[in-house]
Amino acid sequence: MATLTKLESKLAEVLGLAMAAQDAVKQVHGMLGSEHAALAEKLEQAREDARETQERCTALAGTFDGKKTAIVEAAREVKQEATEMRDAYLAGEEDPLDGLEFLTMAEAGEVGH
Repeated sequence: MATLTKLESKLAEVLGLAMAAQDAVKQVHGMLGSEHAALAEKLEQAREDARETQERCTALAGTFDGKKTAIVEAAREVKQEATEMRDAYLAGEEDPLDGLEFLTMAEAGEVGH
């Protein structure tokens, strides 16, 4: 795998977190009851935002000469790590507030990168 610069590594992190966010939103959405319709709409918007971020990051990765594959591979590793964190954090949880708390932390990490 090609060596990534700091900027390319950060791009991979954002891409991986955007990929993981889509799955996390799906899981949290499944924790909601029918009384949370408004929240479900907001979660769907968050999923769509993550999908768009993934598309933009993937397109940007393609502009780094010969690095797109390495960036995407690094992003998959980040996604796997985020998925493992999500699974550990939400193991056995059924309260949608716990799910929202996790999504808030994940979003803060994505924005920070």
